[in-house]
Amino acid sequence: MSARELRRLRIVDLVRRWPATIRQLADLGISPRYLEWTIEAAAGDLGINCDRVVSRLQPVIARA
Repeated sequence: MSARELRRLRIVDLVRRWPATIRQLADLGISPRYLEWTIEAAAGDLGINCDRVVSRLQPVIARA
């Protein structure tokens, strides 16, 4: 999955498809409150760099 596609993916869809991403999301502070948000929107709301979030998720997705 490309970084662009990942940024626009809802958190709930990400976790359903790749459950192992839960730990990375939690480490970044992305809680269940953001389940219906896109990764980009959640990162923006938390004030963290979306590229950082994507770079943490991509290796987990690649291993799955």
